[in-house]
Formats: sequence, C-alpha cells, structure tokens
Amino acid sequence: MASFPGQRTTTLRELVLSRIQSDLARGYLRPGDPLDQVDLARRLGVSRTPVREALVLLEAYGVVEADVRRGTVIRALSPDEVEDDWLVLATLERLVAGLAVPRLTPEVLARMKGLLVQAEALLESGRTEELHEVNREFHRTLYMASGRPRLIHFLETNLWTHTRHYNRLFIDLPGAAQWRMQIHRQILEACEAGDAARVEELVYQDDLETGRRVAEYLRQRESAAQE
Repeated sequence: MASFPGQRTTTLRELVLSRIQSDLARGYLRPGDPLDQVDLARRLGVSRTPVREALVLLEAYGVVEADVRRGTVIRALSPDEVEDDWLVLATLERLVAGLAVPRLTPEVLARMKGLLVQAEALLESGRTEELHEVNREFHRTLYMASGRPRLIHFLETNLWTHTRHYNRLFIDLPGAAQWRMQIHRQILEACEAGDAARVEELVYQDDLETGRRVAEYLRQRESAAQE
C-alpha cells in the first residue's frame, strides 16, 4: 500500500488500527500471534511511528500485550474475561435487537431467512468457518434495522473483533453449532411475529450461553495443561 505524505500521524495511526482490527475480525490474527512493527510498517506503507502508536492504543484496550521474547503479541483472554466480554455483548445486542424489531421490513426478514437457509446448508456440509461468517451476518442484518449505526460500529470494531476467535471455538464445541442454529430459527420466528421481547430474550440467551461454554472449555484446557 502506498504511503500518504502530508497526512496527520493520527490518520496513519487509525489506518494501522483499522488494518489490525480487520485482520482480527477475519481470523488472520489469533491469540499469541506476534505483531512485528517493521513488517506492519512495510506492508502498510507507513513509518514505524504510527504503527508504534497504534500498538500502544491496542495494549491499552487489552487487545495486545508485550512478551519478553516475542515482542508485541495478540493477547489471549482468560476464562473470566471471556465471560465478561460476552455479558457486555449480550447486554448491547439485546438492546439493539429490541430497537430493530419494530423497524423490520419484509426485505430484511427475507434476507434473514435466506441467511438462515445458507447457514443450515453450511452446517450440513461441516463448513464451520463459513458458517461463522453467515451467522454473524444474520445478526448484523437484524441489528442494522435498528437505525443505530454507531452502536453497530461499536459492536463490529470492538466486541465482535475481540471475541471472534472465541466464537469460532464455540462453533467447534460438540453440539454448539446445532444449538445456535435452533436459537437463530427461534429468533427469526419471533422477528416475523414482531415479538421484540422474545427476540431480546433469545439474543441475550445466545450470547450468555456462548460465553459460558467457551469459558468452561478454556478452564478445562487450563486444568488439563497443568496435570
């Protein structure tokens, strides 16, 4: 990518932040992966200064941490942090879902139904990586109907980015993908019925159960590693 002479350092810092967040959201970066300042600066066509500033911000956000041997790495969440993140996610998504239901149009409902059919086909064929993306788009389609773009932006650039890796872990847990598909069917039915309270309840349940099961899996993995 070409550099941007004459632009403010803060703008370049935001460019670096956006790229790292995008790589996290797409699964290109995972907990424990190193972030090399020289490599990032070369790939983005910027100096090391905005890269260093972006990494300082990400460390303050708890996204990265300094490792004595490996430099800056993507920070792994503890089981308690996973549960906390999903509690915040559940609270905000429940709010946005409730705002969206009265504004749903036949076109939005048709889009959600199409995504659900697509997700069912992916589940049947075992394509869990694509399934995760379609599930996320199902939620995004619902939430965009709320007419609250700032809330959606916060979800996408913060909570969804930070929890993506752990959401993938959830889908691979025994029975988890099937359970989520059932919840999504119920969400669509409640949306079609215009039952905002039921949609809020289901979205909240989906998020809390995801956080609980992922945290439980991480605790079991930690215990097994210590034996």
